[in-house]
Amino acid sequence: MNYIKHLDGLRGLAVILVILFHSGIEIFSGGYIGVDIFFVISGFLITGVIYQKLKNNSFSFSEFYSKRIKRLIPPLIIVKIFSLIVGFYLMSPYQFFTLIDQAFYSSILISNFYLSENSDYFSLSTLENPLMHTWSLSLEEQFYLIFPFLFIFLYYTHKNRIVLFLISFALISLLLAQWGGNLTFEKPYVEDNLFFFNQPGFASYFLPIGRFFEFLLGSASYFLSDRFKRLKISHEIISYIGFFLIFLSLILCDRNSNFPNLLTLMPVIGSILIIIFNKTKNTKINFLNYKPLLFVGTISYSLYLWHQPLFAFYRIKFSSNIPIIHILIIILISFIFACLSYLFFEKKLKKLSFDSNKVIYIYFIITLMLVSIFLFLKSNSFQEVHKIKYQNKIPFKNLNLIVDLKKNLERFEKISLLESLRLNENTEKEKILILGDSMSTNWIDAVNQSENLFRSKFKFKNLILDENCFKFLNNISYLSKSCHPYIKNFQDDLSVNQYDKIFILLRWSEKSKLTLKYLLDYLENTNSKIYLVGNAKFKNLQKFAYKIASNNSMSREKLIKEFSKTKDKRNIDISIDIKRLAQINKINFIDEYNFFCKNDLCELFDSELNLYFWDEDHLTKYGSNFLGVKLFDYLKLINSN
Repeated sequence: MNYIKHLDGLRGLAVILVILFHSGIEIFSGGYIGVDIFFVISGFLITGVIYQKLKNNSFSFSEFYSKRIKRLIPPLIIVKIFSLIVGFYLMSPYQFFTLIDQAFYSSILISNFYLSENSDYFSLSTLENPLMHTWSLSLEEQFYLIFPFLFIFLYYTHKNRIVLFLISFALISLLLAQWGGNLTFEKPYVEDNLFFFNQPGFASYFLPIGRFFEFLLGSASYFLSDRFKRLKISHEIISYIGFFLIFLSLILCDRNSNFPNLLTLMPVIGSILIIIFNKTKNTKINFLNYKPLLFVGTISYSLYLWHQPLFAFYRIKFSSNIPIIHILIIILISFIFACLSYLFFEKKLKKLSFDSNKVIYIYFIITLMLVSIFLFLKSNSFQEVHKIKYQNKIPFKNLNLIVDLKKNLERFEKISLLESLRLNENTEKEKILILGDSMSTNWIDAVNQSENLFRSKFKFKNLILDENCFKFLNNISYLSKSCHPYIKNFQDDLSVNQYDKIFILLRWSEKSKLTLKYLLDYLENTNSKIYLVGNAKFKNLQKFAYKIASNNSMSREKLIKEFSKTKDKRNIDISIDIKRLAQINKINFIDEYNFFCKNDLCELFDSELNLYFWDEDHLTKYGSNFLGVKLFDYLKLINSN
């Protein structure tokens, strides 16, 4: 297949968007669409390669797969080895064991399935995973495994209708991603309540069924390109529309966009229009043929591989919020690593002429060796020894400062309101609703831990309602299935229960300022006292705790001063905005920082140095014990006023 110059420019644009997304810069929260651009390009190019070979009667499966192996696998192995070596020294045991799992599953080409079961692509813990980005490589490799067989079958059986079949399969994939959750295995095979967006688990963000339409539309565009180019319309204007769609999706898409869905068509169609109609002539808008961007496109695979481990290790070692100057330095280092990888590794491997079958045999042998190593690293014998060595670096008296994240997460997931504290129909005690996301679970655990204090005067109810669902409270026209049970449960509960107080606890964000209005409007007709709770958040607390724990001579007063430095300034600013909204709406505001901090000094551990938080804003059982007493005192205070 002939070299198409501007595809390297488009690759360059795609990898830049992904890097900016992983950097954490807020305005590039939609930068993950770069991956969608890559998928379209892959579908287009792979189709061209296979089709031309079939036309010349020279297609070989072994040659096809050996080329993919030579290009994709060796640089990936180098990055995995680098990540494991650095991770061994920088990561906590829990983080390192997660990294081992990621390396293992990426070696058997199912990294995306592992992430689908164990992670949220947009969470901080995932951004601290150096090999998180391998999910897209596994997905691409899965496409390469399946697509040649499908395409060859269509080529020899329905040669004149290949495009029709490709588009049909793409539509099935897209419709499953958007509406597949409306289907059921029982008659009449459709749910009673249909939702405009109802994404099933099998077609979610990381998984192939909901993603293959991007590859397949790219594939179909290969055959349609000549027909479209003959249309008597301005190719330049159509290309500009493609750019517009990509940059519009960059603006409109964020962590709450629930990709893949109909919205994903924006970057996909935009990419296709650019691939087909882009001119070789440079203009101010059409910049894909500029040499710097073409070079970035040339090294885009190595750049994609190297940037994420560097960002992740920075977050692990220093801070989850990376200053702009440090982002630029990390990007520069990523470029250096990518150039070295491309020039001295990728490029040379490409030129080496190995027998195709030999390449495949070597690949399987190396994969078997890596899998054996990873299975050893996953074994209890290795992991227990590693945990003990990690703890031995800490003075005995400071060991409680080191939190076992896995155990705390497992404990947190099991928290529910104790039966003795739950609201029942016949009660004269004060009725309190604790409403929100996982922040509300903090309060439920705090109430549970201080059960003896609360049960004589109060009865509680806990309802989960994420801020992304608030907009559906008064408008269910486009209600998504994920929100439906929470909305219904909340509305049904308010129709039968009259609460004395409603406490709203969320991981507040910039978006909260917009979505909160829907909830407050809905609660306007209740006679309950409404309280917005600004959550206490402490940035990089676990990293900070480990550094402090290693110091044998630090006094309690010094510990308090050091931990006070972890207060999340951005979260404080958001809390100030939420407080302002509370004042405007004439409702109450509670600042959780006041429970943990006094005069800017925050005591985040008990007398035995047990930490109150296991991540930046979720409580350990010790933190819940502490908060429970504070909440009881606060409720007594406001009831007496």
